Amino acid sequence: MGALVGGLLWPFVLLPGTGMIRGAAITGMINLVAAAVVALILLRRQLSLRARLIAVVAMLLAASLIGWLLIAASDIETTARQRLYTDPVVAAERSAYQEIIVTECNNDTRLFLDGDLQFSSVDEHRYTESLVYPALSNNPQRVLILGGGDGLAAREVLRLPSVQEIVQVELDPAVIELANTRLRSLNGGALEDPRVHVVVDDAFR
Repeated sequence: MGALVGGLLWPFVLLPGTGMIRGAAITGMINLVAAAVVALILLRRQLSLRARLIAVVAMLLAASLIGWLLIAASDIETTARQRLYTDPVVAAERSAYQEIIVTECNNDTRLFLDGDLQFSSVDEHRYTESLVYPALSNNPQRVLILGGGDGLAAREVLRLPSVQEIVQVELDPAVIELANTRLRSLNGGALEDPRVHVVVDDAFR
């Protein structure tokens, strides 16, 4: 039962809520408490005083190490994350759905979701235009965009004079927030345009 509960807590609670390093440290602290209960309460009559003292010292040292890990977790994660990307990381967030990373170098802004490159500002227009304009050939008045929470597709759609309304469906509200802040200069504030109605939900629904 303990393994089942622990196995469910890690992906659904600890990892999204505390991150990799802090989640591991909290897990270690739980194990340490369990060891203390076993050594100092359940087996107190079977262990000699010397053995119990050694156990206490060992657990205090382990608790100190885990405490340091909890304090230094942010710096460790920042250093480890930066080593994964060529350019400096300027924004990083773990949402309920994914890890969101933005890097910048010179005039190149890049968005990564779970480590996968979504776009580079140097050439994203080629992809965005080729994705959007064939679907706009009949000068539509209403357009539905599924995904595309970075606002780049909406930016292109808004350039068409016939468009009166865009419904933008995006699963992750953290991506919408990023589009309206860090990425606003790239999408031209498209998601804040009065013609755009943003729906935060699963597109399959």
